[in-house]
Amino acid sequence: MTEFASSPRPGATLGLVYGRRRQGKTLLLKLLARQTGGFLFAATQQTELQNLADLGAAYATFRGLRQPVVFASWREALDELMRFGTEAPVPVIIDEFPYLSSATPALPSYLQHALSPLSFAKENTRTRLILCGSALTTMSRLLSGSAPHINALVGGTPACLEMCAGAGPAGLEIAAALGRQSGALAHLLTGLQDIGLVAQADDALREKRSVFQITEPVVRLYQLLVARHEPELVAGRAERVWTANADTVNSRILGPHFEDLVRTWCFEHASEATLGGYATHVRPTEIACREHRQGHELDVVVTESNSYAADRITAIGEAKATNSPMDLPHLERLEHLRSLLPSAKIDGLPKLLLFARSGFTPAVVGLAARRADIELIDIHRLYQGE
Repeated sequence: MTEFASSPRPGATLGLVYGRRRQGKTLLLKLLARQTGGFLFAATQQTELQNLADLGAAYATFRGLRQPVVFASWREALDELMRFGTEAPVPVIIDEFPYLSSATPALPSYLQHALSPLSFAKENTRTRLILCGSALTTMSRLLSGSAPHINALVGGTPACLEMCAGAGPAGLEIAAALGRQSGALAHLLTGLQDIGLVAQADDALREKRSVFQITEPVVRLYQLLVARHEPELVAGRAERVWTANADTVNSRILGPHFEDLVRTWCFEHASEATLGGYATHVRPTEIACREHRQGHELDVVVTESNSYAADRITAIGEAKATNSPMDLPHLERLEHLRSLLPSAKIDGLPKLLLFARSGFTPAVVGLAARRADIELIDIHRLYQGE
């Protein structure tokens, strides 16, 4: 927060702080304002005119004026607030923003206009506008659409202690862990999906079977690292904890996130030549294996649907976010999984897709060069190619 508030980069910027109540958001922002000489206004649940009057009083106090300033509208108020950073970076903090947007539904649009690329604030100030709120749905909507996100390890405020009492479930069946009927969880899970904390992933091969995944990065980070090593972190051993848990970070945080990225790439960016067809669905699954007497997870199953024939699997893939390159055993495993696919779901030979954060060994590269059914996708191709 300090880095954001004091950044010398030209142009006004916007930051959001949100999460459930009693997590220390307001205290954090008050300390930030004190440290940086910033302006802080705490809204209350009242009318638009009353909040504008309170804002005018807070503005006058901050400026050292004897009389309160009267703002006729939020457009006028925002114009003045965005001028705080004309000479140096200054945080302008609005706490409990949902109270304001509830009384003035057009306020997010006014903010968008005030922060547009050619606005006065963008071209002439370094105002660091920070909006804070406890209404998760309202705050998360401000990040919808094409708004930028930071992935993998960081994200919004998790509110994890209140949600899960500081511990994860012992098993994978949510209803069983809570001792409730599965039908009774629909409303709760829908609410968690609406605010972006969990997502439902359908199975590629088994209908009406899906899993719920934690999507909020900070929740994953808290559950896997912070909660388990809190005494060490409090003692100042963060570097040691990070180093000792590198494998956990790679396999339990970066790994699932990388799998999500490659599925998105297949659906939105990969060509039909790469996938062996058109991607109607891209989903994970688990395949039963009599040989190994267990199920094998399959990260990517690309399915093509059309109106004149049954759905067919055009490609399957495996994603690895490890620090070492993918080798022949990864390819051999994927070939084995291809042999286990239901015959009714395939027409021809589905392509094999290998996704690697750290590239591939020469043996894999050489084999792929001789075979048309193998596609190698590294980080560069994931972001630049198809």
